[in-house]
Amino acid sequence: MRRRVHLTCVAPFESVNEFDFPDAVCSDFSSSPQIAQQLAATVFSIAKPSSTNSSKTFYVTTPIFYVNASPHVGHLYSLVLADVLKRWHQLKGNAEGSAYLLTGTDEHGMKVQKAAEKAKVDVKLFCDQGAEQFLDLAHAANASQNRFIRTTDDDHIAAVEHFWRELNHRGYLYESKHEGWYCVSDETFYPESQIHMILDPSTGRKLYASMETGKEVTWSSETNYHFKLSEFKDRLLKHYSDNPAFIVPRERMNFIIKEVTAGLSDLSVSRPSSRLSWGIPVPGDETQTVYVWLDALINYLSATGWPNKTARNPDWLWPADCHVIGKDIIRFHCIYWPAFLMALDLPLPKQFLSHAHWTMNQEKMSKSLGNVVNPFFAMDRFGVDAIRYYMIRDGGIVDDAAYENSFVIARYKKDLQGGLGNLVSRIVRSKKWKLPDSVRQATGDFEQAPDWFGSWEKTINGLVEEADQLMLALNPREATARLIDIIYETNKMFHMNEIWRLAESKHPKNVQLVTWSVYAAADALRVAAIALQPIMPEKMQMALDMLGVSPQKRSWEFASMRTDHTFGDALIDVDSSPNSSAITTSTLPVDSKEVPSAAQEVGIEEGSNENEAAVSRSRFRMFMILTALFLSLFIAALDVTIVSTAVPTIAADLRSPSGYAWIGGAYVIANAAGVPIWAKLSDIWGRKPILLLAVLVFIASSIICALAKSMKMMIVGRAVQGVAGGGLILMVNIVISDLFSMRQRSLILGLCEGIWAIAGAIGPVLGGVLTDLASWRWCWWINLPVCGIGFALLLIFLDVHNPRTNFRDGLKAIDWAGSISILAFTLLLLMGLDFGGDAFPWSSPKVICLIVFGLVCLALFIFSEHRLAEYPLIPLGLFVERSNLGSLGVSFFHGITFMAGEYYLPLYFQAVRSASALRSGALLAPLMVTTALCGAFSGVFIHQTGKYRILIWVGAIMLTIGTGLYIFITPTTSIAAIIGFQLIAGIGSGLLFQPPLISLQAFVKDQNDVATATSTFSFIRCIALAFSVILGSVVFQNSMEAEASQLAKAGLSADLLNQFSGKNAAAHVNVAATLTDPDQKRAVQLAFTVSMRNMWILFCCFGFLTIVSSALIKSKKLSHEHTETVTGLKQTRAQAQDECQDRART
Repeated sequence: MRRRVHLTCVAPFESVNEFDFPDAVCSDFSSSPQIAQQLAATVFSIAKPSSTNSSKTFYVTTPIFYVNASPHVGHLYSLVLADVLKRWHQLKGNAEGSAYLLTGTDEHGMKVQKAAEKAKVDVKLFCDQGAEQFLDLAHAANASQNRFIRTTDDDHIAAVEHFWRELNHRGYLYESKHEGWYCVSDETFYPESQIHMILDPSTGRKLYASMETGKEVTWSSETNYHFKLSEFKDRLLKHYSDNPAFIVPRERMNFIIKEVTAGLSDLSVSRPSSRLSWGIPVPGDETQTVYVWLDALINYLSATGWPNKTARNPDWLWPADCHVIGKDIIRFHCIYWPAFLMALDLPLPKQFLSHAHWTMNQEKMSKSLGNVVNPFFAMDRFGVDAIRYYMIRDGGIVDDAAYENSFVIARYKKDLQGGLGNLVSRIVRSKKWKLPDSVRQATGDFEQAPDWFGSWEKTINGLVEEADQLMLALNPREATARLIDIIYETNKMFHMNEIWRLAESKHPKNVQLVTWSVYAAADALRVAAIALQPIMPEKMQMALDMLGVSPQKRSWEFASMRTDHTFGDALIDVDSSPNSSAITTSTLPVDSKEVPSAAQEVGIEEGSNENEAAVSRSRFRMFMILTALFLSLFIAALDVTIVSTAVPTIAADLRSPSGYAWIGGAYVIANAAGVPIWAKLSDIWGRKPILLLAVLVFIASSIICALAKSMKMMIVGRAVQGVAGGGLILMVNIVISDLFSMRQRSLILGLCEGIWAIAGAIGPVLGGVLTDLASWRWCWWINLPVCGIGFALLLIFLDVHNPRTNFRDGLKAIDWAGSISILAFTLLLLMGLDFGGDAFPWSSPKVICLIVFGLVCLALFIFSEHRLAEYPLIPLGLFVERSNLGSLGVSFFHGITFMAGEYYLPLYFQAVRSASALRSGALLAPLMVTTALCGAFSGVFIHQTGKYRILIWVGAIMLTIGTGLYIFITPTTSIAAIIGFQLIAGIGSGLLFQPPLISLQAFVKDQNDVATATSTFSFIRCIALAFSVILGSVVFQNSMEAEASQLAKAGLSADLLNQFSGKNAAAHVNVAATLTDPDQKRAVQLAFTVSMRNMWILFCCFGFLTIVSSALIKSKKLSHEHTETVTGLKQTRAQAQDECQDRART
């Protein structure tokens, strides 16, 4: 008699197999497990396949798509990603069978069953219709799938049944009652910790929903089968540890590790057939239906022929090399699926690429939300390859990406029309040279190549190698960017060498340069076109035809320079062929239609997109926008320093010497306090209305200051002006960040830094001129015409997104608790520091209360932002990243140090060197001009190199050295030496204005968080400026009080001692110049110098802290790519929900 015996073997076979053995042998198995193991090893060694895994076909899959709704661009993205990976490996494998793509549809489950019932269609017919749509999508997208699997296919059903039986046979299944929160949309149970109550905006109904997906959950209690998932915790964690690239990107890997580390509960893997009838019945128990996710996941295995095919078959596709999935199904794929496979000792997939979502109105595209884009309409509108390219180039891997018509158009115009099309036209259509002749002459004698050709070849080949490494690392977005860089570099080379001009010359040297330049460009284009085939297969085939590249020379071995010497003669008529114009066309691929102004032309289903398509801005419009922004920034920056030389006169005219520090202090304190509020207002009501409001408030406050009759009125005006000035400076930075990419904005922000520094240089001089020659009131009247011009230009030309938020709704969205607490913190703390040692002693209850209650308000603000605020002013998650802490630290300590030199050096010049207000401003010019020049340099440097950290390091060191040199200034120090000190400090300051902001913006979650990061950065810097003025004043006044005894010894009268006392000295700097007694004058000068030396020592310490903070900053390559920000309540809610989910997960 014989028995059928199951033998299990791990790698390389990792499968269960059945063999017939005599009863006698079977009895030996039971008595000696070692015999069974030896026999299994022997049997499997005999069955070992002769081929090795080195020739295994690259196997990539998409998620299988639910048929309950029509396809949208999110489905298209997964499909195109997988297809590009497949085609890339096929290109490298140089064989049709070297890569295999699987896609298909998921047709079982409650969601499908209910959708069919709602449509009043037979469920199988409903699935057939849905599957047909997704198959049409694959064909329309030119996907090269090898199989389109359906979970209703017979071989898949058989595989699921076999899988179930094996799980049961191995003891991993048991029947039990299950209770929990079930989500029909996600087809899964969620633990209590991942459930929260939300308000459905469409119905106003409160409901429980998944924190991860936002979908509604309901309590369910039923008896079903469970899989022993909890037993696989350690094995899963070990696998994650042993395979750090198992899940890409790393952020998803970290999330899964946290989930598994927190513990796994056994998984319900069946549903009562009385509730779920549409599915695969549980083998041996038709009262239960197999859980849809277990059913669906097995498709990746059943498509390979399993269980009929196993590791013994040389052509077995398994394991999958890459599962391409959306981030919302990562738990099922990266926890459940590996555990299922481990249970059967099957190999695990090698990698998962978990991509982010395409969003509209800042929400994931969803049929239920009515915000899906019809991919068929999009491809018909813009062309298949154009959409494929846009998906890969702009689609999100880590962060979500917003889908907009305007973004598709912008990408097409920039890369495909302006870049690729322009280059092809230059090379193959020019009448000034013949491509075949250039190729033949250059390839005929490479020894005649010009000196630059070697480095050119290295550059192009290097970009291709980078692209290959990125693609293999599952980063097709950046890989595509490297390939497009080839196009940009080649166009740049054409432009710099002025080939079209040299081609008109008959000089042999010029003729040779044209020949080699045309060949170098054509060969680079050939290489790029070969490598871009997986992304744009039709367009690149066309380009290669136009270049005359043989079909046999379009594989990876030819994707480097000088590997094809026979191209050049076009395979199609490039002048008359209709196909050839598709690459070099000067218009969008929508010739018969106007460019869409809204998403409806792309095909939005059951809803509308409120986002306005961004205008394709002309150079003139952009120039006018930047002019308006620069004017706004200039006038706000000017008001920080224009009063520095006028303050003594103002204090004297208004008969309030003690108000000296508050003329500047009120401005910077209010400036700091208002910054976070301006940012949130612009998130709610849009950038343009809030920027215009800031300009109007600035005009009104300037009028108040110009008409001031008392110090109180002046301080009120300056406080209001500080609020408006902070808004102007912040909004200019935010709008620039909205309009430009990271690399582009660095250049513009560098110019802003230069404008700021120029305003700082002009401010003291202009303030001195107006004070000496006219009246200090003109320091504010001058603002009105400049602001008026800026306001008009912004009103006419600024065209950023306007959400048109309802006023009442906007008021409700303001974080009132956070706004009040941050205002109170800023005012109380800074007032306490200012009063201490001046109006009141430091031990005074008033001073202590101000400082203590200020710190209490800070604690209340932090609590409010973390626990209470629905839409936080400053999300605390910003401070989690180490590099962000470094950037904010540099901003704070640099602000303190830089402002000290700008504000207090004129005091030295006037009090010690008897300079007039005008001359003291002129003597400060070296610091300001150097700062301006270095600020502009930093923008250009970052724009060209994409590097910012080295600038921060150098700047921090130079700033500290320059400030330290101020310590050695005496009454007799030469002006030349002081100018030298200023130059060193100015270099450091100039390099530290914008690079830390660029660093901070580089590490935010996505573009929509840039405004929050910018406002936080500005708030920190404004607080630093206020601290600088007030702390400097405190140290100076206390030091002057300590010098009173020395002044008395010099014979100063009681009246003069009072004028040079701590709180009055700064307001009487001009008195020092009137002293006739040399000893008294020298004593006063020395007192001022010693007091200021104490200040410089303090500020040098802050400079050193700038160096320490800079060490925390990380480096990151900055991108040329950009997505303009969408504002409004929907966006604000989306950001708040992201913050809540991040807090819940951590």
